[in-house]
Amino acid sequence: MSNWFDLLIYRISYWFDILMYKMSYWLGVLLYKMSYWFDILMYKMSYWFDILMYKMSYWFDILMYKMSYWLGVLLYKMSYWFDILMYKMSYWFDILMYKMSYWFDILMYKMSYWLGVLLYKMSYWLGVLMYKEVILVWCSDVHDVILVRCIAVQHNILVWCTDVQDVILVRCVAVQDVILV
Repeated sequence: MSNWFDLLIYRISYWFDILMYKMSYWLGVLLYKMSYWFDILMYKMSYWFDILMYKMSYWFDILMYKMSYWLGVLLYKMSYWFDILMYKMSYWFDILMYKMSYWFDILMYKMSYWLGVLLYKMSYWLGVLMYKEVILVWCSDVHDVILVRCIAVQHNILVWCTDVQDVILVRCVAVQDVILV
């Protein structure tokens, strides 16, 4: 019985070895075929991928060239019109500054002139007010100027006339009246 059992085990192991051999053979063939077609597939994919990348880089370069060209044209036009704008602005600004400085000079001249006149008038009237007494005599029909000088002045007489060409300042001592001849 052990012989039958040994024979059975031998036969099973024999056919199992054959089965394993055949499976490993066909598995090797299958893996070889799969690796072969996988290599072909990878080659084709890498080939078409290279072509795609080449085309994409080609059209991308063209696109970048066109964009850089039109960007350069745009920047040139912008710089051109900006220069014209700056020139016009500086031109009109110079004219404005010239006009402003011109009128400012005229204004300063007028202000200094009238300030000088005002200071002259103020100093004149301040000198008049410094006297002890001021008598204003208005005359209507005086054509001649009489300047009377006296010693030891007691009163100060400032005579204003409508038809007089000069101002008469008469200083007198103990004079009661001023006589205009």
